[in-house]
Amino acid sequence: MLYCYSFMMKFLKIAGIATLFFSLLFCISCSKRDEVPQRPESPRRVRGVVSISRTFNDLHKKHIDAATRLGVPPINDRADAEQHKKDLVCIENSSYYQVDPLNYSVPYLVPEADSLLRQIAINFNDSLHAKWLHPHQLIVTSVLRTKDDIKRLKKNNINATGNSAHLYGTTFDISWMRFKQIDKKGNYETLDTNEELLKNVLVEVLRDLQKQGRCYVKYEKNQACFHITVR
Repeated sequence: MLYCYSFMMKFLKIAGIATLFFSLLFCISCSKRDEVPQRPESPRRVRGVVSISRTFNDLHKKHIDAATRLGVPPINDRADAEQHKKDLVCIENSSYYQVDPLNYSVPYLVPEADSLLRQIAINFNDSLHAKWLHPHQLIVTSVLRTKDDIKRLKKNNINATGNSAHLYGTTFDISWMRFKQIDKKGNYETLDTNEELLKNVLVEVLRDLQKQGRCYVKYEKNQACFHITVR
């Protein structure tokens, strides 16, 4: 009887110590989870590329070949575009990008191009978050162009081509010069940023998707945009 009592006391003592130990571990774990992450002194390395012009220099023929394969037939005018709405996705402002006022295009893309646009914008903000940079919306400057849009554009831009990949709803332009800052989520501090840093983060995102075979990209220096066609 005395032996059983002694054994029981030792067991309760060990059980009490174990309970205390696991309670302390739980408290420490909760404490760490509730801690606000500490902001680094500088953002994680932005790799960029050696030459943006050489990296994003996919030839016009590549864009056209992909556009004719995946896109809708060229559309005559904006009224005609309404007749093709069943094959297109309306592109509107979202949490991740804003659409500029469209003077020479209509806000439609084929579903594959719409998916690519959203993926670029999400990856861009995920990358900003990982680098402790403030979230920003991308600015979409051009999407589907009708034949009528192309005619009007050529009157003001002698470099505009009549056989544009924009005609097929597979192609869109994203500004590399302008970004719109948005409210961040979460209780954490962000680092100062600028347009050049944001541009380089966007370059990283586009280069990765380009390497994955998701898109063709042309760096438009004069138009201050990336010309992107889904593959």
